[in-house]
Amino acid sequence: MESKYTIAVYVGEDRTLLTKLGVVSIKTNQQANGIPNADLELSMLQGTWQTFSKNPDVALCQSGQRISVELAEIEEKVLFAGIITEHALSLSRENSVLKLQLTHSLVGLDTVIHSQIFSDMTDQQIINNLCPSAIAKIDNKVKMKINHEQKVQFRCTDWQMLRRCLDANAAWLVASPTGVNIIRPRLNTAPDHLLLRDNGLQLDQASWTFSVIDQPKTLSVATWDIGEQKLMSRQANSTSIGSGAFSSKAVKLVDSTAWAVNYSTPQAAKETALWAKNVLLNLELSRAQGEFELEGSTDYQPGQTLKVKGFGTSFDGAGLITSVSHMLTPSHWKSRVTIGRKGMVPVLDPLPPITGMHVGTVVDNKKNDPKHYYRIRVHVSAIHEDKLKNQLWARFSMPYASKDSGLYCYPEVGDEVVLSFFENNPCYPVIMGALHNPINKPAIIYDNDNNQKGWVVNRDKVTAKQVFDVKANTMTFSTGQKSLVTLGEDDGISIEGEAGIDMTSSAAVKITGKKDIDITSSAAVKIKGEEGIDITSSAAVKIKGEEGIDITSSAAVKIKGSTIDLVP
Repeated sequence: MESKYTIAVYVGEDRTLLTKLGVVSIKTNQQANGIPNADLELSMLQGTWQTFSKNPDVALCQSGQRISVELAEIEEKVLFAGIITEHALSLSRENSVLKLQLTHSLVGLDTVIHSQIFSDMTDQQIINNLCPSAIAKIDNKVKMKINHEQKVQFRCTDWQMLRRCLDANAAWLVASPTGVNIIRPRLNTAPDHLLLRDNGLQLDQASWTFSVIDQPKTLSVATWDIGEQKLMSRQANSTSIGSGAFSSKAVKLVDSTAWAVNYSTPQAAKETALWAKNVLLNLELSRAQGEFELEGSTDYQPGQTLKVKGFGTSFDGAGLITSVSHMLTPSHWKSRVTIGRKGMVPVLDPLPPITGMHVGTVVDNKKNDPKHYYRIRVHVSAIHEDKLKNQLWARFSMPYASKDSGLYCYPEVGDEVVLSFFENNPCYPVIMGALHNPINKPAIIYDNDNNQKGWVVNRDKVTAKQVFDVKANTMTFSTGQKSLVTLGEDDGISIEGEAGIDMTSSAAVKITGKKDIDITSSAAVKIKGEEGIDITSSAAVKIKGEEGIDITSSAAVKIKGSTIDLVP
């Protein structure tokens, strides 16, 4: 068959032109929010399959090499540019074919899974951090102003994290051989392309799909506001993505019930509103879809507006292009343009999920919680081993937490704690408890009897205890070795204080015992009353001094009795 198109293939950093291998076919695929890819088939221009291994072009076409496929017939001649990510060889006596899988340079972001924390950064700053110019220069036309206190990439590739930044802003990334752009999907009043039914050979095939599944009349997303202690809802604003048959309002709804999606994560109001907008956008893209096979052209790009006309009011309209693919041989070139959800890559979750329980370490708080949520700084080992660069604010779960009340057992710096995450979102950790380990050993060690329960606090070599011994039936309170209070069912109450014992009351103090009460001191015993001292007994009162008794008063001394005996 006569060749209609001259297809040139350049390989390597020095752009070596392949002269010994010819293009059999190339199929390309370009999607909004996707990494462009292509399948390229090459065959020998001369020689037999026995000499294929000696072909110098075959040695060039190895995985990892840069490659560019270009057309001489058009000004925008680069059909695809990227990297060879896979190569395969098929040999037979009749034919020898080298099959190459090509991917845009953005694939460099999608090869390694790792975790990291982005602190006090906008999504635009995060995207710039994720995608250095050596991989691709991104022209971001979307204003991403929301500053994230802590945004976590957990066990995913940089590309997946970048995709989530796009979704969080209802934005599209469009990658082409000439550059990478981030845009806000929006239907243009004046279409970029007009497709007419009666337009010569331009249109080969056309198909439409309309659906009423998962099409809410309205959609709202609510997140938890810690400060207000209630859900804060934001209704999604519909994006203008189609007109006529492709309008999001053109399909009759099966159910007009409003959708309300509630989350336990404390996202900011603006962040919630953008996320709601992105969810609604992806649902509306499924309402009306179209695929059109045309004569080959590089004019079409995802994000552009395509208008179709002449097919009747039920099918005429304009919509956003979501994908463009090409099928090219030396004699044949067709392009397929898609409108709607079918052309998009799959929707991702709000953030990389972090499931289950995780180990954390409490780190030194250089400053108090700036949001006044009484959070504690922790390092999450599963994210990264560097404790200085990878720290998160975590809320602290208490057994009892009420207004001006609570059971306060805050962990110490260096303590190993157990973390869970609200909605499996790595940005919102909560401390569920703490763990002992060979470094932080327990004060009470578990044994088979398990008699002792309690609370022990040790700091600056001073130990405070509240210990229950179920075998001895005692409860002991102590601070260090000098102050001790023991309550026992058999031995009563014991109070010991080497530094003294003070009993003070603004009202009366009563000491009552059914048996004797002994007050003994190895030094003097002093009893003083500002308004007098009364000593009363229903029996005799004896005052005895081994070395004498002195009774002194600055006023009169009265001794009264039915009889008074003074015996020397």
